[in-house]
Amino acid sequence: MIRLQNTYKKTLAEMLAVAKSSCYNQNMQFDETFLQDMGLAAMPEEQKQAFLDYIQEELEVRVGERIAKGLTDEQLKEFDTLTDPVKVAEWLDKNRPDYHEIIAISIEEMKNAIRANRAKLI
Repeated sequence: MIRLQNTYKKTLAEMLAVAKSSCYNQNMQFDETFLQDMGLAAMPEEQKQAFLDYIQEELEVRVGERIAKGLTDEQLKEFDTLTDPVKVAEWLDKNRPDYHEIIAISIEEMKNAIRANRAKLI
């Protein structure tokens, strides 16, 4: 995992581009509506954007770790060379065809964790 941490910044940025695309395709956006849906509309205004940023970062890590777990070192090296989000999506389709499911599961788990801790977050 330490080796992954060294390349995570770039790797996660690429995975995030794909994840965002998938999330938007599923009408998933981390915004005021998301906070309302999670029952967090009463969250103090000064904390909302920081929380949304945290959710996005946490999703990046969860998705990145899950995708990386299913890849060989060779695949990780190859993935790390990709820079174009379209090429990343094509590569993931070929090498991790379950990445849409990984994203969906990660989002659902995050939503469940938020709902379970809603009272602490407001």
